[in-house]
Amino acid sequence: SRRTFNCSPILKDQILGSSYFKSMLQLTTIDEIIEEIKNYADTLDVYNSGSSTSPSNFVCQVYRIFTLPEAEDLNQLQVILENSTPTVRCAGLIYLRFVVPPAKLFDKLEEYLFDEMELKYQEAGRSVTTTIGEYVEGLLGKEKYFGRPLPRVPVKVKHQLEKELAPISQYRKRMEAHVKNNIKKIAGTPVEVFHDGQWVPGTAQDFVGRVVKGRKVKVELENAQEVNVHMGKVVLRDESGKAEDRGDDKESGDDKSGSEDEGKKKRKRRSSRSRSRRKSRSPSLDWCRYKGSQDKDLLEALRERAREEAVCSYGKTYSRSSRPVTTTEGGDKSSRSDNKDSGGGEFRSKMRQEEEEEHKRRMRDIYEKYGNQKAATSNYAAGPRTEIDQPDVLRLG
Repeated sequence: SRRTFNCSPILKDQILGSSYFKSMLQLTTIDEIIEEIKNYADTLDVYNSGSSTSPSNFVCQVYRIFTLPEAEDLNQLQVILENSTPTVRCAGLIYLRFVVPPAKLFDKLEEYLFDEMELKYQEAGRSVTTTIGEYVEGLLGKEKYFGRPLPRVPVKVKHQLEKELAPISQYRKRMEAHVKNNIKKIAGTPVEVFHDGQWVPGTAQDFVGRVVKGRKVKVELENAQEVNVHMGKVVLRDESGKAEDRGDDKESGDDKSGSEDEGKKKRKRRSSRSRSRRKSRSPSLDWCRYKGSQDKDLLEALRERAREEAVCSYGKTYSRSSRPVTTTEGGDKSSRSDNKDSGGGEFRSKMRQEEEEEHKRRMRDIYEKYGNQKAATSNYAAGPRTEIDQPDVLRLG
């Protein structure tokens, strides 16, 4: 079936109504689109600078890729994804983010997470320098792209993506170490592979992958199962069959020997030597063999950063989009957003107080309006009777 470009209907209408997109309809091949991106893509944002209704050339070019018949076959996009121009590659990557089902996103984009090609672009008036790998990490791990919502990812898939992305910095260090190690022949090398949440021993068979030679490797596990994993998930085993364990246990183990009756001065010297060795070793960890930190800690740190970014981005959006003004009885005007630097509890308390005062003022206005009207009505009804002469009434008793 025809693929779906999962953007908002509003954005789609804006693209289709764009004069620039209409001018691109004469481009009928992927090669022509590539040249168009090289020459006219001036931003990676969805909209032009300072506008929320004028789609950028970049997003129009991405949508034009979607309308080409050959784009139905994702294999035809390799000429875009492996292009030498960073902006062209970004167009192919964001296209995959919009058309690939969430459950298959990681499989399609995983190998690009380690792409070290430099990428420069403008965001909010400032220049940003990053890599293609970090750009892909943002597409997989964030819910918005330049402040605009990306296609929704189900919660179950999102949790799986978080588990894959949490240790990505360690994977990159290990990948870099393997590249520097320059392993040309890996067949028969004893390794350990991070597979299904644990490190599993196995034997490397051969390099696989298309983007950069040596990025992925085929490994035969001890249970005869074969898996293809990127080198960031592979550590080398030494002749004893063990890789370097996590943490500093190995580093401090040699300092616990010795009898308890040795003098305090000697223990201090051993402790000092242990600290010096630990300091000298930490900058030179062999990431080809080092397994890194616990994945649970990395996952929790990733989710904490995501929560902080969500809170910060909400504050920025609130301050940009609206500054509600509250008028007090004395006529002074104050903005709630001006109090964003104060504590959260104080800010909420002031908001509640302002809401209560506003409610009381409105109720008072309603009472004065309808209460006075009722009194005037009753006076008017009684007025005509008092103006007419009535017979005197003598009341006795």
